[in-house]
Amino acid sequence: MTVIISIECEPLSLVLSQANRRIHNSVVFMSTLLSFTRQSLGPVVTAFLGGYLFTWGFVALTVTSTVTLGWGFHTAEHTAFLLAFPVFLLVFFWLFLSRKTLLTHAVAYGGGVLMTAASVWLQSMLLAQGA
Repeated sequence: MTVIISIECEPLSLVLSQANRRIHNSVVFMSTLLSFTRQSLGPVVTAFLGGYLFTWGFVALTVTSTVTLGWGFHTAEHTAFLLAFPVFLLVFFWLFLSRKTLLTHAVAYGGGVLMTAASVWLQSMLLAQGA
């Protein structure tokens, strides 16, 4: 009894060309994926950070200025926190949807820093008067 096993192989050049095509497709996919995340994640991150910084300055200045006007600290704090959520949403969407990214980000980041600095100065003035 004779058993004949026949194995048909594709030419090596065909196998290598298919492997190269798969590698090329995966490289193209990864570069496209990285480009996509860089283009879509960048604006979200900068809008989130700008909104957070602006809201931080807004809350600090609101609490300090309302305490200066004679409100109780906790009343001023609760009022500022209640206003913080809509302020954050407005600034976030403004930064995310704006076409003039440099100007809007400069206004949001600079405004947040300036409001925080003004609240620190106002707080030091309050503490100097109270002491």
